[in-house]
Amino acid sequence: MRSVDAAFCFDLLQNEAGATRRAKELDKTEEHLTIAAPALLEVLEGSYRRGGRYLEQVVEMIARFEVLEVGPLEVDEAVRMGATCISRGRTVPHMDLLVAAACRRRGQILVSRDPDLSRIPGLAVESY
Repeated sequence: MRSVDAAFCFDLLQNEAGATRRAKELDKTEEHLTIAAPALLEVLEGSYRRGGRYLEQVVEMIARFEVLEVGPLEVDEAVRMGATCISRGRTVPHMDLLVAAACRRRGQILVSRDPDLSRIPGLAVESY
């Protein structure tokens, strides 16, 4: 399974060529996509600020995704990943760590172009 991040959603809404192409490829596979709760928060926060038709488009888009919840196990995983990154001289934003943990714990591939996510050891990231 694959999970999408906030950047993918924003790029898709803005008709960014790579995201649009990847979305079409994923549609052909009929694979059920997910989105981690922290990524959903990021998408909805910006969408509610913009409102109107943009918010409607976001609501339509996210209705297709299963939401990956984040609980204590994912938080523990995020802390461990963050500590590993820091020990290697890299910091990763907390929200990214939570998204990564939700995906990694479930063995999912994360569809993203965020370079921070590609720095997380053991996380399968698929760029577009």
